[in-house]
Amino acid sequence: MREHDRAGAPNVGLIDQTARYALDHGYHVILEGILYSPTYGAMVRQLIADHAGLTGVYYFQLPFEETVRRHAGRPLAKVVTPQQMRECYQDCDLLGVPGEQVIDKSSSLDETVERIIGDLAWVAGGEIAHALEE
Repeated sequence: MREHDRAGAPNVGLIDQTARYALDHGYHVILEGILYSPTYGAMVRQLIADHAGLTGVYYFQLPFEETVRRHAGRPLAKVVTPQQMRECYQDCDLLGVPGEQVIDKSSSLDETVERIIGDLAWVAGGEIAHALEE
């Protein structure tokens, strides 16, 4: 939708409805993105509170320089400049929900994926790990 981060924008409700629809129909949902807490926090916290199933909350704590480095390899880098990123960058923008985990820049992609799958599989009694093997 290319909406800017502002409370009450239609993208906030659309994300909420899409995630709820998928969860209500038995899908696993990964809600990922730069979800600025003052804009998206209340919606995400309510989504977590309302979800009866397994929920994992992870925050990627990256310094601004690392964020810019990773962004440079994406197609959106041609549209969004580092100066624009600096305007909306928030350091340590946690949700403050129970069980929220911080992953820092030292964690590789493989390590991060293994950690999250391991956490979810442990809590779910191995159901997720089994589903991924199939």
